[in-house]
Amino acid sequence: MDIPVQNMAAKMTSPIIEGMKRGIDEPANEIAEQRQKGLIPSGTDPRTLAVALVSLFNGMRVMILPGVDWEEARSRWIEILLNLFGITEERKQANCPRDCKRFEDCNKVSRGPEVRAEAGINE
Repeated sequence: MDIPVQNMAAKMTSPIIEGMKRGIDEPANEIAEQRQKGLIPSGTDPRTLAVALVSLFNGMRVMILPGVDWEEARSRWIEILLNLFGITEERKQANCPRDCKRFEDCNKVSRGPEVRAEAGINE
């Protein structure tokens, strides 16, 4: 590609790139606010977590395109977030980190849609 074509391609993709940057910057800012409130562990890098969440979300959207059931994708998305953020079945932040040996004993944790259904726990 010669330089004029490269410049034209760069100008065409600029709005797309800017949209992608906003799509990461906005969640990163929200995550930083949640971290300051103590809702997300202090050692968490907001931008890294934002990239992970956006990637997971986009991956879930791509799964729906070929026909993965929307309700299953939604249920899995919720399950991922609950586990990622250490949210208990009571929708509260867990008392200790996930790698604690007694985590499941100390917290009512989300154990997957099948287990929750058996226990009569609804979304």
